[in-house]
Amino acid sequence: MQALALIDYDNVVPIEDKRPAAEFEHSLYQIKDKVLEYLRLHISQISEVEMRFYGGWRDEQGNLTLKANHLTFYLPAIRGLYNGVRVKPSMAMQLASFPSRELNGTLRVNGKKRGQKMVDTMMTADAFHLADSPYNALLVLSDDDDLLPAAVTVSSRGCFNRAVHVLRKRASGTGLNDDIYLSSGSYLSVHGIIV
Repeated sequence: MQALALIDYDNVVPIEDKRPAAEFEHSLYQIKDKVLEYLRLHISQISEVEMRFYGGWRDEQGNLTLKANHLTFYLPAIRGLYNGVRVKPSMAMQLASFPSRELNGTLRVNGKKRGQKMVDTMMTADAFHLADSPYNALLVLSDDDDLLPAAVTVSSRGCFNRAVHVLRKRASGTGLNDDIYLSSGSYLSVHGIIV
């Protein structure tokens, strides 16, 4: 069985670009360990998990950001087999539906303010595009409520073997609309496990 994890890296791990490179490597191992722990506890018999990392990887001119360079270097380190589960990480710089073109401007700078753009929409588009794929479960790692409507919609369609899981920092039931989503009759579960 296969699982797909869509990970909003900048939201889950708010590391500044200028931090020591080793912190990026450490964060990838933490995310990998949390995903594998969750799969072991909640979804049995997963033998492979594809992890797509989303973030502000390219500026408006198409240049890789410093953070993207660090992750490009360290991402292969978490690829491998862990207790029978193959981990296949990748950086999502393009839509799954249009893999031949990388998107520019996923990081925008406006004066001194820097922020990721299009990331939530990319994750939503990829969830819908991959909904009819052979994956048996979808994990969405983000503390951003913008992704909950997509997770509910995908799960209510019966996609991903009716297994859609949102993993975030806040506990289930503490989000503004958790009561609506969790009682919607969808096959959605929300868990507060991201550290």
